[in-house]
Amino acid sequence: MKLKADSKTLVLLGLWNKQIFTKEWVSKYLLPGEDLNLEFSTKLTGAHRISSKDVRIEIDGFRLSIIPIKNNDKIYEIVEELSLKIADYLPHTPVSAFGVNFIYEGNTEDIEKKYIEFQDNAILESFGASIKKSEYLHSVEIDNKNLNIKIINDAESLVLDLNFHYEIKNLIKFKDKIYDNKITDLKLLAEKIINEVYQIKLEEMGG
Repeated sequence: MKLKADSKTLVLLGLWNKQIFTKEWVSKYLLPGEDLNLEFSTKLTGAHRISSKDVRIEIDGFRLSIIPIKNNDKIYEIVEELSLKIADYLPHTPVSAFGVNFIYEGNTEDIEKKYIEFQDNAILESFGASIKKSEYLHSVEIDNKNLNIKIINDAESLVLDLNFHYEIKNLIKFKDKIYDNKITDLKLLAEKIINEVYQIKLEEMGG
């Protein structure tokens, strides 16, 4: 099982004005000296994305996502620095929450059956149902952090989606929280849960 590349590691929920995030503005204030690519959705309310060689900034509705191109600690630090710059340059943007997400992908052989089998599986199958896909979700508190753990499995694939969720009132609170909850530390906690709770061996990050 390995960490999914190009996923929305940091998501800030707020009233974002995507018109601010022009190539010129991002180049001047957020990613100076970087070669940037700007992408617009063909839909009127679709996603707006701007990318460097290391990260993508995506605004889709109320969500601003910072997406590492590769999963490594150096780029996670860039993600954090970028989020703090956005908070500094756009301090009055109304926000309500943010999440740090890690999505791991593998196959059903990576996990013992007891962790992904619902109690009603046998009953459904005896009724004549063929189970194509199953999902379950835990919302837990661990180390004073709110964590949502979603497990999705079908006949071949397995996904563990771990979301650390934080309610915030403004971007000052966001900065306080992200200082105290480094992405690399949250990743270590996510890996510890996967290793020790679900007994899954993880592949090393590349890049």
